[in-house]
Amino acid sequence: MLVLNGAELGIDFKGDEYLSQLPDKPVVEIIAMNFQDTEPFCAWGKRINHYREEANIKRVEKLRALGMDICFDDVIYDENGHKRNMVGKPHIAAALLKKRYISSMQEAFEKYLNKGLPAYVKQQNPNEIETLDFILQNGAIPIMPHPCLTKTKGQDLYNLIKYLKKNGLMGIEVFHSEHTPAQMKEYFEIAKDLNLIISGGSDFHGRNKPDIELGIGKGNLNIPDSVLEPILARSFRHINYQSIEKALTANAYRFHQ
Repeated sequence: MLVLNGAELGIDFKGDEYLSQLPDKPVVEIIAMNFQDTEPFCAWGKRINHYREEANIKRVEKLRALGMDICFDDVIYDENGHKRNMVGKPHIAAALLKKRYISSMQEAFEKYLNKGLPAYVKQQNPNEIETLDFILQNGAIPIMPHPCLTKTKGQDLYNLIKYLKKNGLMGIEVFHSEHTPAQMKEYFEIAKDLNLIISGGSDFHGRNKPDIELGIGKGNLNIPDSVLEPILARSFRHINYQSIEKALTANAYRFHQ
């Protein structure tokens, strides 16, 4: 079994003059794929966790101001009393669900936690330039995951990925549990046109996404082995678009089962 290190890094998209051309601010994350030295990424993670904790405390405070009997300990400890290594909005949603303030996890986001709602708090993150530079300087491959979640599509998405490539992006995630065959085809064509590495992932999140299995994804997601070679080689020259394109057909087929 081959195991690669990887870390998905949230960013506060800056965009400068590019951002002003879009109707909505893109939601962008960057995966650092196949890094060898874990120390810099652990330090980066501690920095981000500090920002995340500040935001989570403010979210809980806003929920308390709405009359909900919830405290930060309800969020940071799991059902066995163990302190979580990382805490995010899903854990706040789970605490609200446990206390029966909501009837589903999704309701927490739709009524309280999403942008513009009573308990929304914007989390501070480094911008895309800083993040891409950091990943490259530490010998990893920067890849944009799940393009379907960026809030952009069509020419805007193409321009976004082109902008990120100009600033160091090396690949995009074509194979993903939530991507339809049409989306995978679209993202494949963008990657091919911009000469980008193609990756894939299940987007496994444990109990937060119970219909997605680790290493399998949703609907028996088929990610070809040929995506690995350019990531391992850290080289655009090893991309086998022809082999990857064949796998698109297999993934389209699974949607009709």
